[in-house]
Amino acid sequence: MTTTERLPWMPWDVGDHLARTSHLVAEPQGVLFLLCCHYWINGVVPNDDALLATIARVPLKRWRKIKPLIEPFFGPDWSSNDRLDAELQKARAISQQRRVAGQKGGFKSQITKSMAVSQGLRLANARAFARPTAGAIAQANARPIGEATASANTERPDTHLQSHTKPSYSETAAPRAEEERVGEQRNKPPSDMTRPELEEAFERRRNAKGGAS
Repeated sequence: MTTTERLPWMPWDVGDHLARTSHLVAEPQGVLFLLCCHYWINGVVPNDDALLATIARVPLKRWRKIKPLIEPFFGPDWSSNDRLDAELQKARAISQQRRVAGQKGGFKSQITKSMAVSQGLRLANARAFARPTAGAIAQANARPIGEATASANTERPDTHLQSHTKPSYSETAAPRAEEERVGEQRNKPPSDMTRPELEEAFERRRNAKGGAS
């Protein structure tokens, strides 16, 4: 069984291993473990005695004596190992699930970052438009007051020259506002009046008495 993905961590069922290898002494036990490690990392064990002896770290002559004890743990021509194949399938499934979850998490994280950057740019642009620039402030401060007033007067149309028949708003609104203010002041009790309002009311009463006499 070949694989293109290397999984460095290999699960090892100690109880199952001891039950299946109780007939092996120390040397075959070590050889079997080294071959299993090679199979886990590479997905295959070579069908070559010289290479197998190298992997098992024993002389070729010694390998040929141990080989009959090790072969039953592998499939024909060393092509498979039932226990390791099942564990490899589980490990690849878990690895694939984690990879997909990581990609989804990275995609969501990128969307969140992009939204935060866009919101920050919008806020920065709004603040920039709301604040006058340093050049505009300097230009306004450097402009003489008389010139600014004259410019404002020339830019603003003279509304009182446009009509000779109708009074302007200021001519009608100001007296009306004054009458309303005086009326509200008369309805106020003295305890609620301010000092200027009291003085104004006193002056208005004195003028009224003088006119009557």
